[in-house]
Amino acid sequence: MEQDKLGIKPEFFEQLVSCDWFCNCGDKTFDQFEVYIEESREMAIARLNSLVRENACLEKENKLRNAMSEVPCGWNHVVKEVKQSGYIGKVSKRIKSGLKRKGILGEEELVTIRSDVLFLFLANYFSAYYTDTFYEQMLQIYLSGHLPCGYEWKKFRVY
Repeated sequence: MEQDKLGIKPEFFEQLVSCDWFCNCGDKTFDQFEVYIEESREMAIARLNSLVRENACLEKENKLRNAMSEVPCGWNHVVKEVKQSGYIGKVSKRIKSGLKRKGILGEEELVTIRSDVLFLFLANYFSAYYTDTFYEQMLQIYLSGHLPCGYEWKKFRVY
């Protein structure tokens, strides 16, 4: 694996910082790919915090970890680098603002979304060597101003 192909792409970070987070939550239209539409904010929050969603994300995270187990600098080093880059903190400010605007104020939701963002950064970091439509679709949902609140039968649930 060539080390110079690894890294966070600047355009990826720009997409996340310029994203109007959650601006389309509650809008029942999403036409980029097939999804389930969540009808209510309350159900979206419940699904976001559900064990079903957590298990789906953990399964995908494990696949990414396993695929990158041979990274020369080591998985833990890369996670630490991404966390210390300041990128997630800058994006988190935008996330908090978008959640507040939509009345989604719980700390648990923020932790879940920050975890998603961390793994989106990691998937981007390793994108020259590993891709998964799960992360590509999750990114598109967030960038479209929606919330990926669930994942069932290989389709996201979107609010």
